[in-house]
Amino acid sequence: MVTIIRGGRVLDARAHRADAADVLITGDTITEIGAPGLAAPSDATVVDARGKLLHPGLINAHTHVPMSLFRGLKDDVTLDDWLRKFIFPAEAKNVTEDFVRWGTRLAAAEQIR
Repeated sequence: MVTIIRGGRVLDARAHRADAADVLITGDTITEIGAPGLAAPSDATVVDARGKLLHPGLINAHTHVPMSLFRGLKDDVTLDDWLRKFIFPAEAKNVTEDFVRWGTRLAAAEQIR
């Protein structure tokens, strides 16, 4: 399956500019990014993205993002010990609405970076 996304804005490497571009996707792999008018097979699915921003998806769907605040809490133990002796007690003691908000913001910023 081939898809071409036409005319979306793609950020440069430093996110300073967003220039119009076409993106060619074969299967689940981006195979080419180029100026509008990029050649594509005649059977390609065409998506009109003019006026839209194209960016990679945040594809790690099972992240427990607020728990980024517990990163490094304990290493070198079994998963069972890590969960039962460290993570579950830490969650019970510390997780609040603010904890979730700030942990999610941190993780989202790291994923975007």
